[in-house]
Amino acid sequence: MALPYHGDEDFARSGSYSPEEGIEPVRRIKSAMNGNDIVVFENSNQSALRHSNLNGQSRGSLWERFMGRVQALKDYLSNTCCSFLEDVPAIVILITAIILILALLAIITIVIVLINSSSQAHKAGSVLRMQRTHAVWPSVEEDDSLSLQLIPASALLPPNVSICDGFGFSCTNLPSLVIGTSQRCDGVADCPDGSDEIGCKACQTMFSCEVFSSNDKSAHLMCLRGSSLCDGVSDCADKSDETRFCRKDCVKGELRCNGTAMCLPNELVCDGDVHCRGGDDELNCEGKCQSGSRWCKRSKRCIPKWQVCDGVTNCADRSDEMNCSCKECSGSGKALCENSKICLDRSRICDGIVDCPNGDDEKQCPGSCPRPPSDVTDDNLLCADGKRYNRKYACSGLLKQCQDKCLNCDAEIAFTCKNKKCVPRAMVCDGMNDCGDGSDEAKCDCGVLERAGNVIRCGMTSEHITQKCIPALRRCDGYEDCPGGEDERNCDNCNANPKAIYCNVTRTCFSSTKRCDGFEDCPNGIDESGCTCEECRKQPYAMYMCSASARCFPRSRVCSPFSRCPRATGIDKLFCANKARIARSEL
Repeated sequence: MALPYHGDEDFARSGSYSPEEGIEPVRRIKSAMNGNDIVVFENSNQSALRHSNLNGQSRGSLWERFMGRVQALKDYLSNTCCSFLEDVPAIVILITAIILILALLAIITIVIVLINSSSQAHKAGSVLRMQRTHAVWPSVEEDDSLSLQLIPASALLPPNVSICDGFGFSCTNLPSLVIGTSQRCDGVADCPDGSDEIGCKACQTMFSCEVFSSNDKSAHLMCLRGSSLCDGVSDCADKSDETRFCRKDCVKGELRCNGTAMCLPNELVCDGDVHCRGGDDELNCEGKCQSGSRWCKRSKRCIPKWQVCDGVTNCADRSDEMNCSCKECSGSGKALCENSKICLDRSRICDGIVDCPNGDDEKQCPGSCPRPPSDVTDDNLLCADGKRYNRKYACSGLLKQCQDKCLNCDAEIAFTCKNKKCVPRAMVCDGMNDCGDGSDEAKCDCGVLERAGNVIRCGMTSEHITQKCIPALRRCDGYEDCPGGEDERNCDNCNANPKAIYCNVTRTCFSSTKRCDGFEDCPNGIDESGCTCEECRKQPYAMYMCSASARCFPRSRVCSPFSRCPRATGIDKLFCANKARIARSEL
């Protein structure tokens, strides 16, 4: 049956309607977004959508007209393929479409950037920021969770030492590894993926040839060192590395390499890079180095510019690491002494050995205790290795580098030989001539000692076939004279030596050298509690003083891998987090 048309009374719009025979009942759908009526005609073959405003005139706003089209599209899709859209508001479909379009555009942009970045060269001198800079590292809790607190890594460096962040080349497959500016395009791949030698616009080497990128068809340079020239292997597409200098007849101004058919122009001579098989091109330079290389007086040779200011000493007088800029001293694992402009390997900062002329690399280090000026002369000796040691250890006979530096041996832990040499007390009467003059093995017969006074017979051990006897006054003095250490056990006190440490838990006496050495010898930790900087400084190895507790540990043992400091502070945690990061980077 045909439906009557009531005109504007039904639709509230001007228009016309002509029903046809056989059409299914009309379903009127109210647009949820714009208030317009949508009339849907359905039959067994098709579903047709018509907007109620059939005369093409729109009385609504632009937004209403746009939403009307969205609604129409939604209804079309819900009636043809996607029936679940019938209950979805048109605005939700619109927002979803916008999000999908933006996501697609973002993906396309990222793909384009990644493709271009893999082949483009990092221009010398330009500033490069890593994806995650090593300028900040999180503090790490013992449960292996990362704290939200970020502490600048500069807190681990002395104030006048810089890590020269902002220069260098970040490896494509390992952004945390930064190659120094002078090592970028130097003819040797330093990145695991070799990206530091890809897409070069300029070379550190004096020879290069063009290569073409498969991505953008643009020309880049392949940088080759002297050892790659005239070696029988064509590295360049045009074979110029095997033809340009490979000839027997040299012209005026060229250097002929002895024993090989190779002629070098003047600019390839005395540049630090050996081109001739016998090194002829680097002989007799006499300080006249070219192409950024530096003259080394000790070895009388030129240091190539990629080995200048790289943190590695190639010249005995360290002249190749002096007068460096941050740009030259850039890259992972390097640091610059700002006042003296010396480039160092990062591992040499705060290692207890002075490398900067004014000691800047060892000043105000995390966990260090500043030495008062009196320490230099009163309680320390300068030994043969250039380091200062507490007099007690220097004169203990344990440090070979300090032999012949002591006028008197330490009475508590050392034996003074007739020749004034110091040997540890444990080496006395052990059957070995440690003094050199035999004085440490004289008067070792137990019978002689017993006749001379009160003695203690030590127990027999597998290492000592003969029995050792010691004077009774050495009983419970903190030093183990007996090979088994029984002379320091079952003690009521340590009155024999006021400096000794008494552990009432085990009734044992320990030497004063055990105090604040980072190792708990007494179960209750009395030998390691309440430590002061003065006590920690006495140890012969580098110590770490915890920031918020009176404890100190050897720097090599303070991290395991988390900080062992009681009530560890952010600096204590950062020290260990950075140490773990460096260890991982060296794997």
